[in-house]
Amino acid sequence: MKIAIVHDDFVQWGGAERLVAVLAQTFPSAPIYTSMLNEEVVKKSKIARDRFITSWIDKLPLKKAVNKLLFGLYPVVFEGFDFSGCDLVISSSARFAHGIITSPDTHHVAYINSPFRGFWDTKTYFGDSVKGKMLKTLLAKKLSKLRIWDYVAGQRPDKLFGNSKTVVSRIKKYWRRDAEVFYPFVDFDRFDNEEKVSFDLPKEYFVVVSRLIEWKRIDLVIEAFNKIGKKLIIIGDGPDKKRLMSMAGENIMFTGFLLEGQVTYLLKNATALIHPQKEDFGMTIPEANYCGTPVIAFAKGGALETVKEDETGIFFQNQTIDDLVNAVVSFNKDKFNKDDLIKNAKRFSKEMFVNRWREYVDLLSKTS
Repeated sequence: MKIAIVHDDFVQWGGAERLVAVLAQTFPSAPIYTSMLNEEVVKKSKIARDRFITSWIDKLPLKKAVNKLLFGLYPVVFEGFDFSGCDLVISSSARFAHGIITSPDTHHVAYINSPFRGFWDTKTYFGDSVKGKMLKTLLAKKLSKLRIWDYVAGQRPDKLFGNSKTVVSRIKKYWRRDAEVFYPFVDFDRFDNEEKVSFDLPKEYFVVVSRLIEWKRIDLVIEAFNKIGKKLIIIGDGPDKKRLMSMAGENIMFTGFLLEGQVTYLLKNATALIHPQKEDFGMTIPEANYCGTPVIAFAKGGALETVKEDETGIFFQNQTIDDLVNAVVSFNKDKFNKDDLIKNAKRFSKEMFVNRWREYVDLLSKTS
Protein backbone atom coordinates (compact mmCIF):
# COMPACT_ATOMS: atom_id res chain seq x y z
CA MET A 1 0.00 0.00 0.00
CA LYS A 2 1.11 3.54 -0.69
CA ILE A 3 0.96 5.28 2.68
CA ALA A 4 1.29 8.94 3.70
CA ILE A 5 1.53 10.41 7.23
CA VAL A 6 0.19 13.84 8.25
CA HIS A 7 0.97 15.78 11.43
CA ASP A 8 0.00 19.28 12.62
CA ASP A 9 3.55 20.65 12.77
CA PHE A 10 7.09 19.83 13.87
CA VAL A 11 7.95 22.96 15.87
CA GLN A 12 8.33 21.32 19.28
CA TRP A 13 9.54 17.90 20.42
CA GLY A 14 6.85 16.25 22.49
CA GLY A 15 4.82 13.09 22.82
CA ALA A 16 2.87 13.62 19.59
CA GLU A 17 6.09 14.10 17.62
CA ARG A 18 7.63 10.97 19.15
CA LEU A 19 4.52 9.10 18.04
CA VAL A 20 4.90 10.33 14.44
CA ALA A 21 8.61 9.48 14.46
CA VAL A 22 7.74 5.88 15.33
CA LEU A 23 5.07 5.80 12.62
CA ALA A 24 7.74 7.02 10.21
CA GLN A 25 10.02 4.15 11.28
CA THR A 26 7.18 1.63 10.99
CA PHE A 27 6.26 2.78 7.48
CA PRO A 28 9.65 3.91 6.10
CA SER A 29 8.41 4.69 2.58
CA ALA A 30 5.68 7.08 3.73
CA PRO A 31 6.18 10.82 3.09
CA ILE A 32 5.25 13.10 6.02
CA TYR A 33 3.02 16.10 5.37
CA THR A 34 3.05 18.94 7.88
CA SER A 35 2.44 22.68 8.07
CA MET A 36 5.92 23.75 9.19
CA LEU A 37 9.21 22.49 10.63
CA ASN A 38 11.83 23.37 13.18
CA GLU A 39 15.12 21.90 11.98
CA GLU A 40 16.24 20.98 15.50
CA VAL A 41 13.01 19.04 16.04
CA VAL A 42 13.55 17.23 12.73
CA LYS A 43 17.02 16.19 13.94
CA LYS A 44 15.58 14.86 17.19
CA SER A 45 12.96 12.88 15.28
CA LYS A 46 15.69 11.10 13.25
CA ILE A 47 13.39 11.31 10.22
CA ALA A 48 15.21 12.07 6.97
CA ARG A 49 14.63 15.71 6.04
CA ASP A 50 13.68 14.86 2.45
CA ARG A 51 10.68 12.82 3.63
CA PHE A 52 8.86 15.98 4.77
CA ILE A 53 6.39 17.80 2.54
CA THR A 54 5.56 21.18 4.06
CA SER A 55 3.06 23.95 3.36
CA TRP A 56 3.71 27.50 2.15
CA ILE A 57 3.82 28.63 5.80
CA ASP A 58 7.13 26.80 6.23
CA LYS A 59 8.66 28.96 3.51
CA LEU A 60 7.89 32.28 5.24
CA PRO A 61 11.03 34.11 6.47
CA LEU A 62 9.51 34.85 9.88
CA LYS A 63 7.46 31.68 10.19
CA LYS A 64 8.05 31.28 13.91
CA ALA A 65 6.84 34.80 14.64
CA VAL A 66 3.78 34.76 12.34
CA ASN A 67 2.73 31.16 13.03
CA LYS A 68 0.06 32.06 15.59
CA LEU A 69 -1.12 35.08 13.60
CA LEU A 70 -1.93 32.76 10.68
CA PHE A 71 -3.83 30.33 12.90
CA GLY A 72 -7.13 30.86 11.07
CA LEU A 73 -5.58 29.82 7.76
CA TYR A 74 -4.52 26.35 8.86
CA PRO A 75 -7.73 24.68 7.66
CA VAL A 76 -6.90 25.91 4.15
CA VAL A 77 -3.30 24.69 4.55
CA PHE A 78 -4.29 21.11 5.38
CA GLU A 79 -7.13 20.98 2.87
CA GLY A 80 -4.60 21.99 0.22
CA PHE A 81 -2.36 18.92 0.52
CA ASP A 82 -2.66 16.46 -2.38
CA PHE A 83 -2.85 12.74 -1.59
CA SER A 84 -3.48 11.51 -5.14
CA GLY A 85 -2.35 7.92 -5.54
CA CYS A 86 -2.28 7.17 -1.80
CA ASP A 87 -4.04 4.04 -0.59
CA LEU A 88 -3.85 5.04 3.08
CA VAL A 89 -3.28 8.33 4.91
CA ILE A 90 -2.58 8.31 8.65
CA SER A 91 -3.13 11.68 10.31
CA SER A 92 -1.88 12.54 13.79
CA SER A 93 -3.89 15.47 15.05
CA ALA A 94 -4.39 17.70 18.06
CA ARG A 95 -5.47 20.68 15.96
CA PHE A 96 -5.86 20.54 12.17
CA ALA A 97 -4.28 17.46 10.54
CA HIS A 98 -7.49 15.40 10.63
CA GLY A 99 -9.07 18.00 8.32
CA ILE A 100 -7.27 16.83 5.19
CA ILE A 101 -9.40 15.95 2.17
CA THR A 102 -8.83 12.59 0.49
CA SER A 103 -10.43 10.91 -2.51
CA PRO A 104 -13.05 8.12 -2.12
CA ASP A 105 -10.33 5.59 -3.05
CA THR A 106 -8.04 6.67 -0.21
CA HIS A 107 -8.58 5.35 3.32
CA HIS A 108 -7.98 8.03 5.96
CA VAL A 109 -7.42 6.95 9.56
CA ALA A 110 -7.03 9.75 12.10
CA TYR A 111 -5.18 9.31 15.38
CA ILE A 112 -6.63 12.04 17.59
CA ASN A 113 -4.53 13.22 20.51
CA SER A 114 -7.50 15.44 21.37
CA PRO A 115 -10.03 17.69 19.65
CA PHE A 116 -8.35 21.08 20.03
CA ARG A 117 -8.98 22.61 23.46
CA GLY A 118 -8.72 26.09 21.97
CA PHE A 119 -11.93 25.43 20.01
CA TRP A 120 -13.96 23.37 22.45
CA ASP A 121 -12.71 24.17 25.96
CA THR A 122 -11.80 27.85 25.78
CA LYS A 123 -12.04 28.47 29.52
CA THR A 124 -9.39 25.85 30.26
CA TYR A 125 -7.23 26.68 27.24
CA PHE A 126 -7.09 30.47 27.68
CA GLY A 127 -7.28 30.45 31.48
CA ASP A 128 -8.59 33.05 33.89
CA SER A 129 -5.79 35.59 33.59
CA VAL A 130 -6.54 39.06 32.21
CA LYS A 131 -4.56 38.23 29.05
CA GLY A 132 -6.39 34.94 28.59
CA LYS A 133 -9.82 36.52 28.98
CA MET A 134 -8.93 39.27 26.51
CA LEU A 135 -7.71 36.76 23.93
CA LYS A 136 -10.85 34.66 24.31
CA THR A 137 -13.04 37.74 23.78
CA LEU A 138 -11.06 39.02 20.79
CA LEU A 139 -11.06 35.60 19.11
CA ALA A 140 -14.66 34.65 19.90
CA LYS A 141 -16.01 35.03 16.33
CA LYS A 142 -13.01 33.35 14.76
CA LEU A 143 -13.20 30.43 17.21
CA SER A 144 -16.90 30.02 16.49
CA LYS A 145 -16.15 29.61 12.77
CA LEU A 146 -13.26 27.25 13.49
CA ARG A 147 -15.52 25.07 15.65
CA ILE A 148 -17.84 24.64 12.67
CA TRP A 149 -14.87 23.74 10.47
CA ASP A 150 -13.58 21.31 13.09
CA TYR A 151 -16.92 19.53 13.29
CA VAL A 152 -16.97 19.15 9.50
CA ALA A 153 -13.32 18.04 9.48
CA GLY A 154 -14.16 15.41 12.10
CA GLN A 155 -16.53 13.75 9.62
CA ARG A 156 -13.81 13.24 6.98
CA PRO A 157 -11.69 10.36 8.36
CA ASP A 158 -12.90 6.84 7.57
CA LYS A 159 -11.65 5.63 10.94
CA LEU A 160 -10.99 7.51 14.19
CA PHE A 161 -8.67 6.46 17.00
CA GLY A 162 -8.56 8.41 20.26
CA ASN A 163 -5.54 8.19 22.54
CA SER A 164 -7.66 7.58 25.66
CA LYS A 165 -11.23 7.08 26.84
CA THR A 166 -11.31 10.78 27.66
CA VAL A 167 -10.47 11.71 24.07
CA VAL A 168 -12.94 9.19 22.66
CA SER A 169 -15.70 10.77 24.76
CA ARG A 170 -14.74 14.24 23.48
CA ILE A 171 -14.82 13.02 19.89
CA LYS A 172 -18.32 11.68 20.52
CA LYS A 173 -19.48 14.93 22.10
CA TYR A 174 -17.94 17.40 19.67
CA TRP A 175 -17.97 15.51 16.36
CA ARG A 176 -20.78 13.00 16.99
CA ARG A 177 -18.47 10.20 15.83
CA ASP A 178 -17.58 6.88 17.38
CA ALA A 179 -13.86 6.30 17.92
CA GLU A 180 -11.73 3.46 19.22
CA VAL A 181 -9.29 3.81 22.13
CA PHE A 182 -5.69 3.40 20.96
CA TYR A 183 -3.21 4.28 23.69
CA PRO A 184 0.03 6.06 22.79
CA PHE A 185 3.36 4.60 23.80
CA VAL A 186 6.08 5.60 26.22
CA ASP A 187 9.61 5.48 24.82
CA PHE A 188 11.15 3.62 27.73
CA ASP A 189 14.59 3.55 26.08
CA ARG A 190 14.92 7.22 27.07
CA PHE A 191 14.94 6.23 30.73
CA ASP A 192 17.58 3.51 30.65
CA ASN A 193 20.40 6.04 31.09
CA GLU A 194 20.61 8.57 33.87
CA GLU A 195 22.83 11.57 34.44
CA LYS A 196 23.38 13.16 37.82
CA VAL A 197 22.32 16.79 38.07
CA SER A 198 24.80 19.53 38.96
CA PHE A 199 22.79 20.87 41.91
CA ASP A 200 22.36 19.34 45.36
CA LEU A 201 19.20 17.34 45.94
CA PRO A 202 17.27 17.27 49.21
CA LYS A 203 16.91 13.91 50.92
CA GLU A 204 13.22 13.82 50.07
CA TYR A 205 11.46 15.75 47.32
CA PHE A 206 8.46 15.60 45.05
CA VAL A 207 8.63 16.40 41.36
CA VAL A 208 6.54 17.96 38.58
CA VAL A 209 7.45 17.39 34.91
CA SER A 210 5.42 19.65 32.66
CA ARG A 211 5.26 22.51 30.20
CA LEU A 212 4.59 25.61 32.28
CA ILE A 213 1.28 26.77 30.88
CA GLU A 214 -1.73 27.92 32.84
CA TRP A 215 -4.11 25.01 32.29
CA LYS A 216 -1.53 22.51 33.63
CA ARG A 217 -2.34 23.90 37.14
CA ILE A 218 1.23 24.00 38.41
CA ASP A 219 0.08 27.00 40.48
CA LEU A 220 -2.06 24.61 42.54
CA VAL A 221 1.00 22.48 43.35
CA ILE A 222 3.05 25.54 44.30
CA GLU A 223 0.37 26.83 46.65
CA ALA A 224 0.02 23.41 48.27
CA PHE A 225 3.79 23.04 48.80
CA ASN A 226 4.07 26.62 50.06
CA LYS A 227 1.58 25.59 52.72
CA ILE A 228 3.27 22.36 53.84
CA GLY A 229 6.92 23.34 53.23
CA LYS A 230 8.00 20.07 51.63
CA LYS A 231 10.60 20.16 48.86
CA LEU A 232 9.35 20.39 45.28
CA ILE A 233 11.32 20.33 42.03
CA ILE A 234 9.57 21.62 38.89
CA ILE A 235 11.08 20.43 35.59
CA GLY A 236 10.08 22.25 32.43
CA ASP A 237 9.63 25.67 30.90
CA GLY A 238 6.88 27.70 29.30
CA PRO A 239 5.05 31.03 29.14
CA ASP A 240 3.68 30.75 32.70
CA LYS A 241 7.12 30.35 34.30
CA LYS A 242 7.55 33.94 35.46
CA ARG A 243 4.19 34.00 37.24
CA LEU A 244 4.80 30.62 38.84
CA MET A 245 8.27 31.57 40.09
CA SER A 246 6.85 34.70 41.69
CA MET A 247 4.46 32.52 43.71
CA ALA A 248 7.00 29.93 44.89
CA GLY A 249 8.58 29.71 48.31
CA GLU A 250 12.21 28.79 49.03
CA ASN A 251 11.30 25.08 49.25
CA ILE A 252 10.49 25.03 45.51
CA MET A 253 13.11 24.75 42.74
CA PHE A 254 12.66 25.41 39.01
CA THR A 255 15.15 23.59 36.78
CA GLY A 256 13.95 24.63 33.32
CA PHE A 257 14.43 22.04 30.56
CA LEU A 258 16.92 19.28 31.38
CA LEU A 259 18.67 16.55 29.44
CA GLU A 260 16.71 13.30 29.31
CA GLY A 261 19.25 11.51 31.52
CA GLN A 262 18.89 14.24 34.16
CA VAL A 263 15.09 13.99 34.11
CA THR A 264 15.46 10.23 34.60
CA TYR A 265 17.80 10.80 37.56
CA LEU A 266 15.36 13.20 39.24
CA LEU A 267 12.38 10.91 38.63
CA LYS A 268 14.15 7.84 39.99
CA ASN A 269 15.08 9.61 43.21
CA ALA A 270 11.78 11.44 43.79
CA THR A 271 9.23 10.50 46.43
CA ALA A 272 6.39 10.93 43.93
CA LEU A 273 5.40 12.69 40.74
CA ILE A 274 2.66 15.28 41.20
CA HIS A 275 0.14 15.33 38.34
CA PRO A 276 -2.36 18.14 39.09
CA GLN A 277 -4.06 18.64 35.71
CA LYS A 278 -6.79 16.93 33.74
CA GLU A 279 -4.88 15.43 30.82
CA ASP A 280 -6.15 13.57 27.79
CA PHE A 281 -3.65 10.79 28.52
CA GLY A 282 -0.81 12.04 30.70
CA MET A 283 2.47 10.59 29.46
CA THR A 284 4.47 11.55 32.58
CA ILE A 285 2.52 9.08 34.74
CA PRO A 286 3.77 5.85 33.08
CA GLU A 287 7.17 7.51 32.61
CA ALA A 288 7.45 8.05 36.37
CA ASN A 289 6.21 4.51 37.06
CA TYR A 290 8.87 3.08 34.73
CA CYS A 291 11.46 4.95 36.80
CA GLY A 292 10.08 3.26 39.91
CA THR A 293 8.25 6.34 41.17
CA PRO A 294 4.57 6.40 42.18
CA VAL A 295 2.28 9.36 41.44
CA ILE A 296 -0.18 11.66 43.14
CA ALA A 297 -2.73 12.53 40.46
CA PHE A 298 -5.91 14.54 40.05
CA ALA A 299 -8.71 11.99 39.61
CA LYS A 300 -9.91 13.10 36.19
CA GLY A 301 -9.05 12.47 32.54
CA GLY A 302 -6.38 10.07 31.38
CA ALA A 303 -4.98 9.54 34.89
CA LEU A 304 -7.97 7.29 35.59
CA GLU A 305 -6.63 4.95 32.88
CA THR A 306 -2.93 5.07 33.76
CA VAL A 307 -2.99 5.05 37.59
CA LYS A 308 -3.98 1.98 39.59
CA GLU A 309 -5.03 3.45 42.91
CA ASP A 310 -2.92 2.34 45.90
CA GLU A 311 -0.86 0.16 43.56
CA THR A 312 0.92 2.69 41.32
CA GLY A 313 -0.20 5.94 42.92
CA ILE A 314 -3.00 7.75 44.70
CA PHE A 315 -5.65 10.26 43.62
CA PHE A 316 -6.85 13.55 45.01
CA GLN A 317 -10.49 14.07 44.11
CA ASN A 318 -10.86 17.83 43.88
CA GLN A 319 -8.55 20.31 42.17
CA THR A 320 -8.07 22.28 45.39
CA ILE A 321 -5.11 23.19 47.57
CA ASP A 322 -6.51 21.37 50.61
CA ASP A 323 -7.16 18.12 48.71
CA LEU A 324 -3.64 18.10 47.29
CA VAL A 325 -2.10 18.99 50.67
CA ASN A 326 -3.93 16.07 52.31
CA ALA A 327 -2.74 13.69 49.59
CA VAL A 328 0.91 14.79 49.90
CA VAL A 329 0.95 14.74 53.71
CA SER A 330 -0.58 11.25 53.87
CA PHE A 331 1.56 9.82 51.07
CA ASN A 332 3.82 6.87 51.91
CA LYS A 333 6.19 5.74 49.15
CA ASP A 334 7.19 2.59 51.04
CA LYS A 335 3.85 0.89 50.39
CA PHE A 336 4.46 0.85 46.63
CA ASN A 337 6.26 -2.03 44.94
CA LYS A 338 8.75 -1.07 42.22
CA ASP A 339 7.96 -4.13 40.11
CA ASP A 340 4.25 -3.22 40.11
CA LEU A 341 5.09 0.30 38.98
CA ILE A 342 7.24 -0.90 36.08
CA LYS A 343 4.68 -3.53 35.06
CA ASN A 344 1.98 -0.85 34.92
CA ALA A 345 4.16 1.38 32.74
CA LYS A 346 4.86 -1.41 30.28
CA ARG A 347 1.18 -1.55 29.35
CA PHE A 348 2.10 1.40 27.13
CA SER A 349 5.14 0.01 25.32
CA LYS A 350 6.36 1.06 21.89
CA GLU A 351 6.18 -2.55 20.69
CA MET A 352 2.46 -2.80 21.48
CA PHE A 353 1.83 0.50 19.68
CA VAL A 354 3.74 -0.52 16.55
CA ASN A 355 2.22 -4.01 16.41
CA ARG A 356 -1.30 -2.61 16.55
CA TRP A 357 -0.58 -0.26 13.63
CA ARG A 358 0.92 -3.10 11.59
CA GLU A 359 -2.07 -5.33 12.28
CA TYR A 360 -4.46 -2.55 11.24
CA VAL A 361 -2.62 -1.85 7.98
CA ASP A 362 -2.27 -5.59 7.20
CA LEU A 363 -6.00 -6.11 7.69
CA LEU A 364 -6.78 -3.08 5.53
CA SER A 365 -4.53 -4.30 2.73
CA LYS A 366 -6.24 -7.70 2.72
CA THR A 367 -9.75 -6.23 2.55
CA SER A 368 -9.08 -3.43 0.06
